[in-house]
Amino acid sequence: MIKTMKLMLFLLYFGRSVISCHSFVVAHRESRSRLISFGSIQNLEDLTEKEKKGQAHARMLKTVRRDERIATLEERLKEFDQLSPGEQKELTGLMAAGLLYEEQYEPSDFSVEHVAFKAMHNAAFCNLIEYCQSKQHERNSKGESGTTTDANQAAPINLFYLDGPDAATSSALIEYGFDRANCFVANRHGSTCEALRQWGLPDSNVAHATAAVALEPVRLDDDTKDTAGGVFGDVSFGAYYFDGCGGFAPLIVEMMSAALKYIGDNKMDRGRRQLRPPVVVGFSILGGNRNVVDKEQWVIQELVRMAAEWGLRVDHVLDDPERYGVSLDTLKVDGGTLTNWCILDTDYR
Repeated sequence: MIKTMKLMLFLLYFGRSVISCHSFVVAHRESRSRLISFGSIQNLEDLTEKEKKGQAHARMLKTVRRDERIATLEERLKEFDQLSPGEQKELTGLMAAGLLYEEQYEPSDFSVEHVAFKAMHNAAFCNLIEYCQSKQHERNSKGESGTTTDANQAAPINLFYLDGPDAATSSALIEYGFDRANCFVANRHGSTCEALRQWGLPDSNVAHATAAVALEPVRLDDDTKDTAGGVFGDVSFGAYYFDGCGGFAPLIVEMMSAALKYIGDNKMDRGRRQLRPPVVVGFSILGGNRNVVDKEQWVIQELVRMAAEWGLRVDHVLDDPERYGVSLDTLKVDGGTLTNWCILDTDYR
């Protein structure tokens, strides 16, 4: 009898211990499972961001290759006045693909770092506009501008830039305090132009055209009548930001040339557009690490040549950003995208 009771007590105690151990193991497994699940979610988020970067880099490289191939085919077309049927078909397909990609522009496709990079340069654009505007006002009040003492120089300067359907740059400018009436945009996609108008830019300030076409200066003939020019050809700008230009450097130079085309003093060759320094010129370009630097150098050389025709020098903002009110944290390169800023000015200090 005593042995039976001892056995029953032993089994009861042992059973509780087994149950307790089992409960502990189950609880531990559930806890570990929750940790693993959380870690899996975190890893998935990290993976998504890495994938986004990888996809963005792949798109960038594809865009650069497409732009460069288009440039090669267009050069052949200029040289020989025709292409083979195969080359013509290829050129048409590449240009259609490029237009489709631009039309399907989606800001959410960018990595967190690249979105921050673009915001950083929108902020730099605002800082540089303020710098140029304050310098113009300062020189105008002293009568030492060296260009003109027209009372209009004290007015807010006009801004030309490229923007997408999300109006990211427009939003940055307006939030900073600039007037919509001074913001001018060109885009060759009708849907993007409509989106920018719906966002709030004045209809007349949004050109459904390429930047080069929209900026082609209006000239005056000997009867003081306007001759052919772009929709913004008679607008004087104090700031330009050629963002979203892909990897084809000649495209940037073409836009700059239209914007900064020098119209001489000859009565038969006068233009409505004036250039009142200092003037901001910024641009973005895509490419590989070494390739993108080579492209940048060529664009800068062309800009220096254009500025010289106006008797202006080119200062590199990011060599001394604090002087122009730009943050020292402003990065010049993110992945395969390079953005640079210059100030065109006289020798007046």
